[in-house]
Amino acid sequence: MGFVNQASVLVSDSFGNIYSFLWSEEKIVLVYFDKSLGNTEKTVLIEDCSLAFDVAIDKDDTLYVVCQKKDGSILLLDYTNSSWHTSTLVEANPTKILNLNITAYEKTVHILYCVASGESDRRYRIYHHLYEKQTWSTYEVEDIGRKEVLNPFQLSMDKNHLMLCYYNQIGNEEQIFLKFFDTLNKKWSASTQLTFGTNYKMYLDILMTNKTNFHLTYSEYVEGNLVVRYEGYKIKGNQITKMTEEYVSNPANCSYPTFVYNDNKLWVVWTEYDQVVSSFTMDMGNTWSVPYLWKASKEQTFVHYKFLSNDENLKRNYQLNYSFGREFPAFSFIGFGSLDQATEIPLKSKKKEKDGSPSNMMSEELRGLKDILDSMEKRQGKEVKESVKNEIKNNTTQNSEIDQIRSEVRKLEERIEIIEEYLNRKRRGILFAPRK
Repeated sequence: MGFVNQASVLVSDSFGNIYSFLWSEEKIVLVYFDKSLGNTEKTVLIEDCSLAFDVAIDKDDTLYVVCQKKDGSILLLDYTNSSWHTSTLVEANPTKILNLNITAYEKTVHILYCVASGESDRRYRIYHHLYEKQTWSTYEVEDIGRKEVLNPFQLSMDKNHLMLCYYNQIGNEEQIFLKFFDTLNKKWSASTQLTFGTNYKMYLDILMTNKTNFHLTYSEYVEGNLVVRYEGYKIKGNQITKMTEEYVSNPANCSYPTFVYNDNKLWVVWTEYDQVVSSFTMDMGNTWSVPYLWKASKEQTFVHYKFLSNDENLKRNYQLNYSFGREFPAFSFIGFGSLDQATEIPLKSKKKEKDGSPSNMMSEELRGLKDILDSMEKRQGKEVKESVKNEIKNNTTQNSEIDQIRSEVRKLEERIEIIEEYLNRKRRGILFAPRK
């Protein structure tokens, strides 16, 4: 039992029919469930296929599958009128593509992927192919760098914009960026850097819960542990403003953080030691629950799959790009919903980050006070501080030196009170109150 890391996509059309796409043994396998007939059909859709594949569905229930075969050719398949049609986008060639993504809006199709640079195996170029009105257009989006591994990027689509969230190496560190494609003017915007800390980052998921609220989550190494980090933004026109940030997991092997919005709760769901754990917020990221461990993930195997749906009931109740759950046909979601099947995990105290970026236990202003406190403790020592307090209390002879020490101790006590008040406010959940 536990997590099975397989490339898979689960799609439901507007009639409730379900399509499960799974890469297995160099084949893309399709399992189709016909809701009206109650029949399940399993077919091999593509053979000799690399791991690079993705699926999209437009509002008219047309399915699109893009993949790279082992000979390097790139194929696009579309499913219309109960039949699959195949076209070749790129002929056979030795170039390997990575981070292959496809999304569709109405009859417009966007395909993005990375190709390694000939100059370095750690440099890549992101390409964008746009199919619209029976015409293909190609854009060179961005040149990016990586550290040890190439992290994924994520797409989000609406009527007028395609959003690309991706990693790029700046100096010696990888940071996360946001970029927009204007579907009316057919132009890519300049990039906006979202993260600035020096801790190593992995994985990525994004979600727009309305026209302005943008949510970002990823895993970050802190003192040798992977921790799930959340960041919330407001997007108005070209302005992107960070509103809040938080660590939502314990320091552990926390991977594949994934957003789900359901029943007025925004969940972040992740794997932790081959089990599903999650936390939720009811105020758009200002305060978060303790983590919950989901019992089903301890009792059965589960996968992480891309999820797409034209089913109005599902779209009305769920917003998500990915989910953890059992493999089709035993379809299920794991990691959110009623807490009857979950166990609360105590939240360990969180330590200050090494990279100097804001942590959820200490703001920049408070950290400055903490540095002063640390400096005083190093200079005087805890024993000296206590002895000074006793000396001030018992010694009736006042001189300028003791007055100076008393002043420093008073300042120290005031700073301790400020820190205690900060932590009390944090426990009451008002530190990140909505800004006015």
